[in-house]
Amino acid sequence: MKELAQSGFLPSHGFPLDVLPFVTSSAESMEQDRNVANSGRDRDDNWFRKNDFPSRQLPMAIREYAPGNSVVIDGLSYQSSGLTLHWKIPPSDEGFREPQAIRTYYQCKRCGFSKSGRSVPDTCPACGNDKIHSVRYIKPTGFAVDIRSGMPNSIDERSCFVPPTDPRINCESDWISLPNPSIGSYRHDSDGHVFHFSKGTGGHGYAICLRCGRAASEPEPDQKASPLNRGGQHKKLRTGNKKQNTDVCEGTDESFAIQRYVWLGGEEVTDVFQLRLKAFDGTDGGIDETTAVPLAIALRNALADFLGIDTREIGWAVQENRDDGFSFNDIYLYDTAAGGAGYVAATGMFIEELLEAARSQLECTCSAACHNCLLSFDTQHHAKNLDRRPAYDFLNSSFFDSLKVPESYQCFGDKTHWESGSITEGVLRQLIKPGVHVIEIVADGSAGHWDIESWKMWRHLTKLSTSDTGVKVKIVLCESIMQSLDWPVLNSLVTKAVGRSMEVIQVLDRDVVVGSGRLAARVHTASESIQWALFDEEILTPGANWGVPSPEQPTVKSRSEKLALLEGRACTLEEVKEKQPNNCKVTFVDRELDGQVTSFGELFWKQTRGASALLNDQMSRGNPTKAFYTDRYLRSPITARLLYEIVAACTTDHSSLELDILTSWKKPNRSGNNIRSDWSHPTTQKMCLEAIYSAFKTSVKNPDYRHLDHARKLTLTWEDGSSVMLVLDQGVGFMQEDGCVPFDLSLAPAKQAKDLIGRKFGIRHIGRRMPIYIMNAAQS
Repeated sequence: MKELAQSGFLPSHGFPLDVLPFVTSSAESMEQDRNVANSGRDRDDNWFRKNDFPSRQLPMAIREYAPGNSVVIDGLSYQSSGLTLHWKIPPSDEGFREPQAIRTYYQCKRCGFSKSGRSVPDTCPACGNDKIHSVRYIKPTGFAVDIRSGMPNSIDERSCFVPPTDPRINCESDWISLPNPSIGSYRHDSDGHVFHFSKGTGGHGYAICLRCGRAASEPEPDQKASPLNRGGQHKKLRTGNKKQNTDVCEGTDESFAIQRYVWLGGEEVTDVFQLRLKAFDGTDGGIDETTAVPLAIALRNALADFLGIDTREIGWAVQENRDDGFSFNDIYLYDTAAGGAGYVAATGMFIEELLEAARSQLECTCSAACHNCLLSFDTQHHAKNLDRRPAYDFLNSSFFDSLKVPESYQCFGDKTHWESGSITEGVLRQLIKPGVHVIEIVADGSAGHWDIESWKMWRHLTKLSTSDTGVKVKIVLCESIMQSLDWPVLNSLVTKAVGRSMEVIQVLDRDVVVGSGRLAARVHTASESIQWALFDEEILTPGANWGVPSPEQPTVKSRSEKLALLEGRACTLEEVKEKQPNNCKVTFVDRELDGQVTSFGELFWKQTRGASALLNDQMSRGNPTKAFYTDRYLRSPITARLLYEIVAACTTDHSSLELDILTSWKKPNRSGNNIRSDWSHPTTQKMCLEAIYSAFKTSVKNPDYRHLDHARKLTLTWEDGSSVMLVLDQGVGFMQEDGCVPFDLSLAPAKQAKDLIGRKFGIRHIGRRMPIYIMNAAQS
């Protein structure tokens, strides 16, 4: 079970992963073992004798067992001299080695964003800066002593001390404002990345022989001679025989075998909480390190006490980041359990209480630090910043007074309270409780950015309205948004709502104005009402970010006696159908287009032309001269190929068609090497799309997804200026490959395009009927 969990085949359930052994056997101890075995005194079932080496988890092992370090075990001192090169088999005294994965860790010099990967991006994914510092690192599988000189208490002149290093942490979720935005903000990422590393004694990395595993710290940067080759060569770490002249490592004469200036490291995915506190003295930027370090420790201890867990379950760090030119010493808390245990996820929800508890911990009688406040095993290496007084002085009464919701945001008066999470999370917490009768959800914002399919709240409303709970669901639309929505979007919303027993109502814009804020949601019981408001209308746009707090403004709520429901006019399906534009036809795609991808374009136009006389008449007149396609989600080879088939089948003169594509790039949700994987970088995406559609006169633009309307539209224009627009409710994402189709996204764009267009594979509908609206482009 342990081995399966370590390999990721089974869930770890909090069990430690990346446990690295320290192989302490030497030629002398191996001879003793053989003598015991030959004497018959060794038991057959004593298999621990061979494989039971001391071990540590990777974060601690890369420092304690680092090459050059001396490790005391059972009163005996052993010196680490290198790495074992075993990935798939248990550590042993055999000279077995496997290929080692040397990866790259990079960090943006402007904002501090950091991550590891196989390659370094051209620009920072967070800020777009092209000044990125990178280093190579190897993830060790274990450490070992020199088989010849590694006897206990045998220390040579290369024994050294490897200083500890704080991990680099990456948290990529959206920022959430504290009750007072001027105090700071926080965020939580359930898939945060924690990179543990060791840079050697001088901070220049290690020289590592990939032939035998011998390693040593680099004493100076850019030193020509390897620290491994004393006298021009080095001995094998674990094998070889001097009498047989096999003790000298082959890597001595192989330039590629000895990797120079390499870090030891490993990255784990876990829950990460990041807190950014601003300086409370009126200056720009964040708190200084002398305040951040004791505050981070006290906050970690307060969270552990709050949850009733050991402090070792939660790691901490202080990391300098930059934003808008200002420096911030951000506080990080993370679950030490591999994969995360959800401990730090609760920090934001109770941040006010935890900061108060942290201040109580810092209210100690010691002069600077003691075991009652800051001192522990994992804080001992931060002695220069272990002084509770700066953090205690920062968390004064003025700080906590300022932490409250400012008067300008108290749109519910003295009943206004801060909502620590998203509105969706707040509503769901109330729905868990019994007695809810009615829920009102406001949909507003930017009409062009509406995306019901990715609206998380919609999924919960659908489940709630179709259950037997008896809760009535109302979708509230302001008069202005009703007038701004494209008819296909409004028709889709009302059709789906009516089919799920929801009610859509239209109210006056002023009905959702609450003080300086905008009403977002209401939950009503028989005796009380809970309501939420925010201060940025765009956050009410249905989509992935509906109700997600802003880092600049808080989200607030109130609890009061039961309020009257919002009064408005019901928006019926019949009324919406009456507003359908002339010549606008709707056809639904189900399984009609299943088959080979090479037939997709022909079948697509056969169905759409059959549904719309307008489209059929236009296409019968000849080839269109222009095609314009806009779709946020044209980010993978499969979607690019499907669009290619549609465009190629609409004309017989490919070279004359002017094709303009407007799409967007976003951090990939799917990684891998198959046809559904997203391109990893906007430049790669743009170059690949240009290559794929090179048969046409193609122009591709891919701005940030937040700057592009959600609607997926294909507009065809003919030489006389007439045009027809097709609105695809799900773009080309309603089809998927039939089975797994491998695809190499690391190839050059031209090679990717050639491979993609030449592929033959089956496609099938994803399972939900998709509407396609066909209309005169002038009516859109």
